[in-house]
Amino acid sequence: MSVASNFVGWDIGGAHLKMVKVDGQGNVLQAKQYATPIWQGLEILKSLFEQNKNLHTSDNEVHALTITGELSDIFDNRKDGVEALLSVFASVYQNTESMVYCGESGFLAIAESIEKHNQAASANWHATASYLALQNEKFVLIDIGSTTTDLILVDRGRVINKAYTDQERMREASLVYTGFTRTPVMAVVNKVQFEGVWQSIAAEFFATMADVYRITGELHENQDLMPAADGGKKTREASIRRLARMLGADALEYEDQDRYLPLAHYIAAQQLKTIEENLDQMLRHCHYSLAKRPDIVGAGTGRHLARKLAEARNYAYIDIESLISGNESLFAKTGDCAAALAVAQLARVKLKL
Repeated sequence: MSVASNFVGWDIGGAHLKMVKVDGQGNVLQAKQYATPIWQGLEILKSLFEQNKNLHTSDNEVHALTITGELSDIFDNRKDGVEALLSVFASVYQNTESMVYCGESGFLAIAESIEKHNQAASANWHATASYLALQNEKFVLIDIGSTTTDLILVDRGRVINKAYTDQERMREASLVYTGFTRTPVMAVVNKVQFEGVWQSIAAEFFATMADVYRITGELHENQDLMPAADGGKKTREASIRRLARMLGADALEYEDQDRYLPLAHYIAAQQLKTIEENLDQMLRHCHYSLAKRPDIVGAGTGRHLARKLAEARNYAYIDIESLISGNESLFAKTGDCAAALAVAQLARVKLKL
């Protein structure tokens, strides 16, 4: 392989496309995130690759990819998904030096990674943990994205988790299907207390956790790229109306909107409790003693929840932003795109050795 000056990392998800570009010293040059509902078709993904191609015209750039979008129900199976997603990329970035992250196998060429689709599928968590392990030998990675949460244990510089596939990781509790924005409220709670009375909630896609965190004030709008549950406005007032529907109620504009703030805080607390319970289960699966008190490294759009968990347990907390160098204005966005950063940096380390 030729000596590269820049490294472009791509995390191709089913709902979002993330890109981070670093130079030969690992300094971040670009960080971008796009909504990509590929279950509606692959055209949007191809269009975004084409738009970004103008930003990556250097002959000595290397592209490193990781994918999770193969799980999208547009595909009959993961094998088809891996092949389709990588083929879309290859059709745009022809004659470009590219590699795909495949877990313990490291980086493989696109053609080989399609053949070994089980290793290429949903390996982004492994990439993030492996990159961070170069900087810290013992920690728990809590990567909270829009849809899922990854709980990864690293000890002595190695990923300890035995599970690899999605199903294995869900059994191990290292993959938790709860996220900062896209998760439906009904997937977090089924009963709530509102104004002193406990009640059930509607099993309907009326509101998401983006609405909850918009109400609590913890959501930055550039972190919520997908449409609201009702396709409506992304304002605090609109989120309150959506959350009220979960109670079978109406929230009118003239009502005291703070009526719904305790409810939002309760739902947010239940989500954090779910993450914490899965963390304990994951550590038990890995036969890891809590007495060792590993640092918690937070990544992803919802990483402030990892900080809350660390503070509640009096664990040391490291935000991924503190491990980033380059354009400081890009640190927050880069932290949201942790896996894209990871594959870019791992490719840089591999080719610079």
